Amino acid sequence: MSPSSPISWCFSTLGCPALRLGEVLRLADTHSIPFVELRALEGRDDLPEYLEKTFGDGLGLVRALAPFRARPLVLSTPLRLVGHETLPDLLPHLAWAGEVRWIRVFDGGTPGQVLTPGQRAQVARCLDWCAERLRERGLQARIVVETHDLLCDLGECRRLLDAVGDRLHLLWDSHHTWRKGGTPCAATWEALRPAIRHIHVKDSIAEAWEDLPYRYVAPNGGDFDLRGLVELLRRDAFAGAVSVEWESRWHPSLGSVEPVLARMASDGWFGPDPGKSKRAEA
Repeated sequence: MSPSSPISWCFSTLGCPALRLGEVLRLADTHSIPFVELRALEGRDDLPEYLEKTFGDGLGLVRALAPFRARPLVLSTPLRLVGHETLPDLLPHLAWAGEVRWIRVFDGGTPGQVLTPGQRAQVARCLDWCAERLRERGLQARIVVETHDLLCDLGECRRLLDAVGDRLHLLWDSHHTWRKGGTPCAATWEALRPAIRHIHVKDSIAEAWEDLPYRYVAPNGGDFDLRGLVELLRRDAFAGAVSVEWESRWHPSLGSVEPVLARMASDGWFGPDPGKSKRAEA
């Protein structure tokens, strides 16, 4: 595999939650970022209701996307596979799944939790139920499960994969498995890469901040080895997207993702040789 395999970049609207969809896509186009991840728009997290009010239906959304090169790649939901409220909570999102590749759900549970065989079987049934609802509607989108809580632990993630097989597509939150799970990114990548479809990246330093035992900082500005991760992904020709998750929706003091993306663009991360700028090599 070529060491120069390109990276497809993305960013989450958690970092610009007040923007309208067109403004988000224009921001992506400005920096030649091909994908966006929908989590909040115009200050709202209830995306199905918001999208219906704003665009009417899927055709209205298609028309709104037409002027832009960037496209939504992930539609995020609050559903949790472990400890979920009700699976039908997913259904309103499916009306808008025709224009995305992935529908994100959380793993659920708590960090350090070890699932019982019965709980793993229940996760498999949940994934089957979701897949059937997508097939019924003739949708190409698939469910992707984020390593956010209990799946931050590499051992438990592997056990769940062994139990449910290729039904489990992973959204790897590379910061959480590293910072919360304590596993180096290279080890997680080697263990999980056949199941990883999409990746979140963020950075932090080991300093208590707000309600967290670490402080978020701009990518490539803290303890997380973004450059090393990108090199791994390029080496192995990762076919998914790498999404900048700047969590200003939950931590307003971070400010907008817009200057973060501008700095990353200036430093060469979104170019053909990401992370090789003078600043990255300093």
